[in-house]
Amino acid sequence: MSPASENEPGNSSAALAADVDVLDAAAAEALLAASLATNVDEPEPDLPPITTVEVDGVTVHHRDSGHNVSGPTYVLVHGLGGSLANWEPVWPYLARLGRVLTPDLAGFGRTEADAGRSAVGDNVDLLSAYLDVVDARNVVLVGNSMGGMISLLLAAKGHPQLERLVLVDAVVPFGPKVRPNPRVGLTFALYMCPPLARFVVPRYVQRRGTDQMGLDGVLVVVADRRRVPRWVWRRAVEEARALTEIQSAVPSLVRAAQSIVIAGASRSYRRALAEVTVPVTFLQGDADALVPARGVRAALARVPEWNYVEAEGVGHVPMFEAATWTAAVIAGRIRGNITNM
Repeated sequence: MSPASENEPGNSSAALAADVDVLDAAAAEALLAASLATNVDEPEPDLPPITTVEVDGVTVHHRDSGHNVSGPTYVLVHGLGGSLANWEPVWPYLARLGRVLTPDLAGFGRTEADAGRSAVGDNVDLLSAYLDVVDARNVVLVGNSMGGMISLLLAAKGHPQLERLVLVDAVVPFGPKVRPNPRVGLTFALYMCPPLARFVVPRYVQRRGTDQMGLDGVLVVVADRRRVPRWVWRRAVEEARALTEIQSAVPSLVRAAQSIVIAGASRSYRRALAEVTVPVTFLQGDADALVPARGVRAALARVPEWNYVEAEGVGHVPMFEAATWTAAVIAGRIRGNITNM
């Protein structure tokens, strides 16, 4: 069956029909173009409330669409400085296909970190236990940025309910070709000196203001701000305000950022790529300033069996710029290959 003839790529509902047929190259390209062109008009979704669940002594805030026995469970994991709100643009599309879960990691969003347990390794353990507590079955684990690193490490360890892994602009093992832009490098250099970071970051936030910090959090992860729906900007401000209620916010951010650098440079993280046994899709925006596509392609050359999909003109958080396209990749409708890039 030719997906292009069955479904109009520019129609969000048709493009994400429950049969999740794989789109051919022309239809996939048309879907990306349509998604980029219309993303600013994406309506704000009707979402279930944020609730809590106790996981190994941590009160995890999350959203849960409820069990859907006919489809997979999509567990969507945000990145550094993000929250469950990062995934709201793709929620309505994935909720048609299965159960959707979006947790706030420890130290982020509304989830308070316990005794400084916000590092990558801490959140790998928390996420694994979370899957058990919420009875997640037939899991498609989806991670963006730091959330991708956490998801990859969990997949390498293994989980009985994990069926597929989707990495969205995930942090890859560092190397000569895997370098962020200078501004990002300087920021992480600051994080590697925790006492200085704990002094500088609160003062920077105070000078910028909470609301502007929320807006800045969107600006730094997109390639074109004109694609971002108005409600996403509003939600970013709301999440920034909520974060001010978390006493451990700054130490948690610093600890997590420091752990990303340590893990990314480790041999164990490089080995983790080869230790993942479930099918993997890696979605990368070619205009990502935080995790450059060139470095990702170099890092993934050692795993040519992975499905690599690169989106032209898209930044670090594709959900904000091309929600329909991103959901289609997560659902398994878009295919590519690292050897073709």
